[in-house]
Amino acid sequence: MLNGLNLKEIAKQIKASGKSGSVIWSREENQHFISNRHFLLRVEEVPSELLIALFTIFLKVPALGETLNCNFGQIQDNQKPLNFDKIYNPDKQSQKGTVTPFIKESGEKLQMRVIQFPDHFSYINEQFMRMTSDKYPISTSSPMMPVYFAENNLVLLPYRVVSTPEDDTLTRVLGETIE
Repeated sequence: MLNGLNLKEIAKQIKASGKSGSVIWSREENQHFISNRHFLLRVEEVPSELLIALFTIFLKVPALGETLNCNFGQIQDNQKPLNFDKIYNPDKQSQKGTVTPFIKESGEKLQMRVIQFPDHFSYINEQFMRMTSDKYPISTSSPMMPVYFAENNLVLLPYRVVSTPEDDTLTRVLGETIE
């Protein structure tokens, strides 16, 4: 089940998000959802590397049906349980994509990995791409739809989605370099 996941990088993202962002940890019947609002990880059992990172933030494991939330280092009490059904829906994803070797830079610090789908490109933060080794994600053709990696257990939100006709140069370059 954890094929394609880089647990060390995921733990690193969880720790960073707990200090300067948002971390959500929700426990449902047969699964845990962990998110920083840019990625969503679904696991049946939390691996020890991630459990340590989460425990250092929350100091507890959520009870069944409970959602733990930390914003900028502050634990939010009395949170209503979150339902991830609207976000996590891999069954509705129908297009298989390919992770390309190309990175698009935006500003001084942001690097976005180019993901090619049949009728569009998705640009995903390279830091989040380090969380997976999966080269063939799935998504839909709708703009800004999440991209699913690692047997649908890791969901990454793109920064930008462009349709193929808008970027003919990129289409030609990728057509020459990707099988």
